[in-house]
Amino acid sequence: MSGMQSVNSVSFGSNYIIPFNQIKDSATMRSIGQETAKYADPAKDMMKTNDGIVVRVDDKNDKEYEAIIAKYGVNIKKYDGQFTPNPNMEQESYSFMVSKLHPDDAQKRIEAYKAMNDEQKGQEFIKTYTEFKNSPHSVENQSKDLPQPKLKPTDKPIIKFPTKDGKNMMAREVQLENGYKCMAVSDEKNPDQATLMNHKEFQQYMLENTKQI
Repeated sequence: MSGMQSVNSVSFGSNYIIPFNQIKDSATMRSIGQETAKYADPAKDMMKTNDGIVVRVDDKNDKEYEAIIAKYGVNIKKYDGQFTPNPNMEQESYSFMVSKLHPDDAQKRIEAYKAMNDEQKGQEFIKTYTEFKNSPHSVENQSKDLPQPKLKPTDKPIIKFPTKDGKNMMAREVQLENGYKCMAVSDEKNPDQATLMNHKEFQQYMLENTKQI
């Protein structure tokens, strides 16, 4: 019986890789980081590889996490390699970018970065990321054909509503390839430019933005 209890207490996790070459800009990187922090502890559940950031997410949340990241136009994949958590994610990312941009004096720049205070590191990171984004190494200058999540509308009706700032919005439930159902919200004028939200996010959005009639 004790063996059964120990088995039941095990928490299973899925490892995903977020490819660097699909992250469009620094704002997207920050947004994905904020979303990921809701599902993973950066010190225990994240690691950096040359191709991207690997995140370990509890299996009970994996479908929802896939859907959340898909709304940023990023197609994450399951990662089968060895997982070794890396608590110095930002420093590793900085080192990766500097090594690509300034291979001749990369180590000197990395050492200087380590000695900076948090505010200086933040400024230097944004500066370097901006340079990286505009370089031949970034996704903007490699490919314009970013994978987009494939959405299939469910049989739920379309919801139309006005917002407080006068926009006419529409929302409908859609299903991603992995089977996860969420809401696609868009301006009626631009139905193809939809933002994906889970149902809880959509309820909060409606409370905060819907015009009271």
